[in-house]
Amino acid sequence: MMTMRRVLLLAAAPAFLALAYLVSAIAEDARFPSPQSAKAKQFHRNVSYGSHARQRLDLWIANSDKPSPLVLFFHGGDFRGGDKSQIPPGLLDEALSGGLSVASANYRLVGDGAAFPDFMKDGGRAIQFLRTKAKDFNLDPTRIAAAGDSGGGGIALWLAFHDDLADPKSEDPVLKESTRLSCAGGFRAQTTYDPLFASERIGANPELAGLILSGFFGPKWKGVRAPESKPLYAEASPVTYLTADDPPVFLAYDGPRDKLPRNAPLPDAVHHYGFGTILKERMDPLKIECVLVHLQDISRGGPLFKDVFIPADRRMAQFFKRQFERKTEKTPEKPAGPGTAPAERESGPDPAGEKP
Repeated sequence: MMTMRRVLLLAAAPAFLALAYLVSAIAEDARFPSPQSAKAKQFHRNVSYGSHARQRLDLWIANSDKPSPLVLFFHGGDFRGGDKSQIPPGLLDEALSGGLSVASANYRLVGDGAAFPDFMKDGGRAIQFLRTKAKDFNLDPTRIAAAGDSGGGGIALWLAFHDDLADPKSEDPVLKESTRLSCAGGFRAQTTYDPLFASERIGANPELAGLILSGFFGPKWKGVRAPESKPLYAEASPVTYLTADDPPVFLAYDGPRDKLPRNAPLPDAVHHYGFGTILKERMDPLKIECVLVHLQDISRGGPLFKDVFIPADRRMAQFFKRQFERKTEKTPEKPAGPGTAPAERESGPDPAGEKP
C-alpha cells in the first residue's frame, strides 16, 4: 500500500524537478571564453554595447572585403544564467564559412535586477549598437539576423516581430538605430509566455511556470492565474506582434512532441515542440517562411533534409545565408537611423486568443 508520505513526495516531484532545472540553468553560466575561429578575419572579445557589465558581446568578423551580413546570438538560461560563450559551434563555423559575421551577446539577468522587458531591450540595443559600428566592423547593416537558445530564442523572436524600437528623439545615438531584422531563429525557443495558453496546447501543469515567470516578470507578476498577469503574457509573447511584414524564421526543437501529462517535468514543457507549431500555424497563413524541424527528423533524413545529416545549428546558418542572398527583406532594407521614425505596424493577435 502506498503511504501518505510517498503520495506527498510523488505529488511534489514536479516542483522539485523544476527547482533542480533552474539550479542547473544557473550552473551552466560558466563564463568560459568564447571560441576563436581560424575562419574569422578578426575576433573582438567583450565589446561593450551598453554601460552594464552584462552588456557585452563577442564578435567574429567574416573574411570578406565587402560588408558582410551578421548573425547575432543570445544564450539561454531561463534569464537567470547563461553566457555568450555558449554559442552553438556549428552555427558559428557554418556562418563564418558562408561569409557571415557572427556576434554573441550577454544581457542583464534576473540576478542583476532585470525583468521583462529589460532582456528584450538589451537584445535590441545590441542590434542597434552593431548598426552604429557597421563601418568599423565591415558589416552590412541592412542584413542582420538574430537567433538564440531557449530564452535567448524568445528574445530573438520578440525582436523579429515587435515594432521597431528605434527612438529618433533619443539623445543616445545608439537608440536611434533600427532593431528590425532580415530573419530570425530559435533553438528550443518559447513563442508564448502565457502558461495557460501553452498548457492548452502542450499539456503539463501551468503552475510550474511560476518558478520561471516570477523572476522573468519581477514584482509586476502576481501569479499564473492572476488577472493582472494576462496583459504581461501578451506583452512578452513573440506571437503577439506577428504581422505580414515580419521576417522568415528557422526553429529547431529536441523536446517532446506529444501533449504532456500534468505531472510532466518543467524542462519537457519549456522546450516542447508545440511552441514551434504555435508560431508556424500563425506564420503559414501570412505566407511568411517558417522552417520548423525536430532533431529526430534531421537525424532520420527525409525529403526536407535530402537524407543527409546536418546538425540543426548548421542548418540555421545555411537558412540565414539563403535569406540574405534572396534580398527580399522589406523593412531592413532601410533601417531607421538617426532622425528616422520607425515604421508603423499593426498589432498582432493575443497569444491566448483564437487558436490557429
